[in-house]
Amino acid sequence: MGDMSAEHVAARTDRETTYHPALESPARGLPAGAVLVVVLVALLVAGLLNSASMARTAEGMRPGLGRTIVSTVAGPFDVVASALALDRPRQQFDLALGRDLAVVAGGSDEIELAVLAPSDSAMLVSEGPKPPPPPPPHTAPLTVRHPTSTRPLKVLVVGDSLSTYTGQRLADLLAQRGLANVTVKYRDGVGLATPTFFNWPEWALGQIDAIKPSAVVVIVGGNDNQDMSRQDDYFPVGSPGWAAEYERRVSVVMRSVILHGVDRIYWTGPPTSKSAVDNGYYRQLNLAAAAAAKEIPGARFVDLAGLTSIKGEWLDVLAFGNEAFPARMGDGFHWSWQASQITSRLEADAMAADYGALYDKSR
Repeated sequence: MGDMSAEHVAARTDRETTYHPALESPARGLPAGAVLVVVLVALLVAGLLNSASMARTAEGMRPGLGRTIVSTVAGPFDVVASALALDRPRQQFDLALGRDLAVVAGGSDEIELAVLAPSDSAMLVSEGPKPPPPPPPHTAPLTVRHPTSTRPLKVLVVGDSLSTYTGQRLADLLAQRGLANVTVKYRDGVGLATPTFFNWPEWALGQIDAIKPSAVVVIVGGNDNQDMSRQDDYFPVGSPGWAAEYERRVSVVMRSVILHGVDRIYWTGPPTSKSAVDNGYYRQLNLAAAAAAKEIPGARFVDLAGLTSIKGEWLDVLAFGNEAFPARMGDGFHWSWQASQITSRLEADAMAADYGALYDKSR
């Protein structure tokens, strides 16, 4: 490095808090405008390569300015990326990680029985005997077998984050007498309102096909207090059409669960909310699910919202035996771990109407 003059050294000492060696280098960086262009190009490439994820994120956002902006940007990006096959690398990456593209991508605002029913393994046979006809679709029996310790009931609990503590408590409760084996599977932030964001019904049916339960407990709806759409129809949250569309979707899922070999489905919607507005929406969702269950053999609605509140209003505290405890978690919405000993018993009591007593109520 060349010799520095005394004046240069003094100047460097005077500005030691801001000095950087790059300031003395004759080499110059890119102009600010060039840097901005590089950043914009990088963002453009990243957006094209991951356009589907951007579109899904927009679908999952609550209505508002943010969702409008993201949707406006993501839509054209996704169209261009698909046309130029720029989304293929991301798809191959997802496949390599074992991600189910059909479930993760959603891809449609339809929740239809034809989509959710088990797929027939159709065969094209050019010669030889015809394959046997497929078995008739499963229907819920009028009565079900009461489980024993040697032939316990297989139960699957599925839903959003509301199902976690209640499902875990239910598993512990029914393990007491050894009459049921309970598996809990859930996904945070999902529901029936935005299948284009995440196709929760298809995911849930995949869990059913893998576990093959006789009874399914569904606890879902905490994220469904938002607008819905179906093809060209738009249903503003809280409107009569919105409630009717939700009932239709619940009905489709209930029927599909039965078609996948389940004898009984116990459906629970969201609990009460501190927000009067959301409480009204959740009441509509629960009424819609209850109406759907009445029309489907093998389906039952379990009203945990009504059974853990007073006249449908939010409660701070619940009691079990001689113990009082917070009814909800710190977020004011999810049932607390202590309260879940109540909700799990209410679910088990609903199941007892079909399968007999599954736990010891004296304990």
